[in-house]
Amino acid sequence: MHVSRFTLSRVLEKFGFHARVAARKLCITPRQAEQRYQFAGADGDKDEEWWSNVIFCDEKSFRQYFHCFAHYQRFAFYHYLFFSSIECGRKFAYRVNGTRFTHEHVQIYDRSGRKSVPVWGAFCVQGPNSLVHINGSLTSEKYCEILDDELIPMIDRYYSGGPVRFFQDQSPIHRTRIVMD
Repeated sequence: MHVSRFTLSRVLEKFGFHARVAARKLCITPRQAEQRYQFAGADGDKDEEWWSNVIFCDEKSFRQYFHCFAHYQRFAFYHYLFFSSIECGRKFAYRVNGTRFTHEHVQIYDRSGRKSVPVWGAFCVQGPNSLVHINGSLTSEKYCEILDDELIPMIDRYYSGGPVRFFQDQSPIHRTRIVMD
């Protein structure tokens, strides 16, 4: 029996299954999920004054890719450079409403194997710091340079060198001996 995909789609729609783009989530282990939950809840009871002395920082890699399409005006071709923090490519899932993040409807992705533009940034209640482009791989020495060149002036600018709480993730580079000293 041959059934067109349009007929199948129409029947699924009739029974409440809609074609949707699958949600994308980074693959994390149950242990990592528990650690993130504990971190998020650890300081939730603090007041506004406590949070006013907090600086957050992190590194992020943005994927770089080119997109080419024909622009109708004068038949000219334009090439655009886009930056994205997720991989390209959409995956569709037929699902009922309210089930977007169930395991069966999520597209798991991995971070490896891409060309990217790595940056470091920090922000606090007084404002953000500018993004810092990281040339090459981030090493402990480069991370210390970034902290000296960017974070210390930010503390001086916003807190006059006073006490601050510095939040960063559990990246191995953050816990090396040279960084901790």
